[in-house]
Amino acid sequence: MKRLWMLFLAGMIYLGALPDSSLAQWFTKGPAARGAHTAVLDPKSGRMIVFGGLTFSVDDPPSTHFNDVWYLTAANQTSLKLTWTQAKIKGAAPSARAGHSAVYAAASNRMIVFGGSEGYAAPCDNDLWILQNASGVGGKPAWLKVTPAGSGPSPRTGHRATYDDSTNTMVVFGGNDCFSTTFSDAWLLSNADGTTGTPTWSLLAIGGPARFGHAQTYDPISNRILVFGGTNQSGTFLSDVWFLTNANGKGGPAGWFGLDTVGAPCAREVPAGFYDATSNELVVFGGYCNAPMNDIWVLTNANGTQLGQSSWIPVSHGTPPLGRYSHSVVYDPAKNRMTVFGGEVTGNGLSTDTVAVLSDANAP
Repeated sequence: MKRLWMLFLAGMIYLGALPDSSLAQWFTKGPAARGAHTAVLDPKSGRMIVFGGLTFSVDDPPSTHFNDVWYLTAANQTSLKLTWTQAKIKGAAPSARAGHSAVYAAASNRMIVFGGSEGYAAPCDNDLWILQNASGVGGKPAWLKVTPAGSGPSPRTGHRATYDDSTNTMVVFGGNDCFSTTFSDAWLLSNADGTTGTPTWSLLAIGGPARFGHAQTYDPISNRILVFGGTNQSGTFLSDVWFLTNANGKGGPAGWFGLDTVGAPCAREVPAGFYDATSNELVVFGGYCNAPMNDIWVLTNANGTQLGQSSWIPVSHGTPPLGRYSHSVVYDPAKNRMTVFGGEVTGNGLSTDTVAVLSDANAP
């Protein structure tokens, strides 16, 4: 099936000259260029919610960190009426940071933020924040700093988090301590959005594949977390796939297993992607191999539960965005659209404020 990229380049919205597409452009003000931020999607309002990150510059200072929140309206639509709005939020905000994680609880309209780094390398955080009324629809958003129960993850950056709506649990996996240690532990946060009780940490699994800057998604049907790529303890880029069973803490002990795949993208750090439960496919876009990449790969039988091989398939598409890494991706399964924002676009630290929307996002 045909894929159409909608490109929003450096403050200019541009529908490229692709088959069956029109050409239009105009200017719109949005967030400063950045990478290592987070983005979540509220499918009800269609808003993509962007928080934090850092921007690089070839001048001094070498980086600037953010703690702002932005909304991209109609982010899950192939519409020309996309606009950026900066959120006006009540309460003290988290410190400016990058390399943190964020998940979205649709039932309560809350975004849960964990960890990250306040400097280019250090210090690392392990604080927990909730943005109430995160989409800004129906009420004013407000930051809430949370003191969870239980002993939780140590401070880290470059980790990833996933959320299970049915059990209101968040899982944090991997990351780096901002210095020399790369983690392989997975932690479960129960009552994650704070609406069903005090958020509580517990150790979910150890012995996983140590890494940071990987892609991580959740399959609610098989209750498995899927992990692709990233960087290991020695700094080697990876292209392997792992899954964690019983990932929401239900159904038995959680356990890590490697997935045998046919073919693979080049080993890479800080890619982004999503999982489509209907087709059982993992879709990965971008990352850094020996350069910033703009390729798309689809992994079939991604959760390993079906008979047959799990195969990587490179996807052809129209004119893609610039190659990038440390970007964000959100996916709307109802509309089968992937939205990409930001990231680093060169090897010497230049950020982009590009947004791109890919239709028919899960079909190889």
